[in-house]
Amino acid sequence: MQTHAQRSCQPRQSVKPTAHRPHAGLRAPTRDGGGLWRLRYVDIDRPDLGATLTLLLDGSEPVGPNAGLNNPDNITIDGAGNLLIQEDPGQNVQEARIVAYRIADGALGVVAQFDPARFSRDAAIANTPEFLTMDEESSGIVPVGGPFGRNTFLFDAQVHTTKNLPPGTGPGTAEEYVENGQLMLLNVTDWLGVYGTPGPH
Repeated sequence: MQTHAQRSCQPRQSVKPTAHRPHAGLRAPTRDGGGLWRLRYVDIDRPDLGATLTLLLDGSEPVGPNAGLNNPDNITIDGAGNLLIQEDPGQNVQEARIVAYRIADGALGVVAQFDPARFSRDAAIANTPEFLTMDEESSGIVPVGGPFGRNTFLFDAQVHTTKNLPPGTGPGTAEEYVENGQLMLLNVTDWLGVYGTPGPH
């Protein structure tokens, strides 16, 4: 890609990504969309008192220079109120990204994206030796901090192909590696650069 106790910075609420199938309102025919919801309890210690469900993102909002959310699949929240969303676009015409949502004001930005030279849907790139697949995703993101420092996250890259792996069975072959996956450490050094605007004070 380019570039443990988890807690929410806002107590008494939780957020969840959802993916859905295409419908007429989507901006691109090869995007599955998706949304981000907030569930806010009247009293987190008394869930029987009820809660309010609010749609924060409906998938149509532009994220960076590209389309809106594409199959949001996993999320995490750091202690500063940055919510990171991992996309799983599957066979859709868009490289998978990690998208940031700033809870304080709803700002959006792209933190990381799979390298187009290896995962582009462009037919010219698909015929090059560097191309791997158009079925890629990242998953399992968690903030780590500690010895890795602030603004660091651990996640895996799932590259659903055995291309360029040694054929055969046993150690050091495609059987052992299964796919071209990686365990990755992400350090976000410039949140202003991610969002493009400073957060509220």
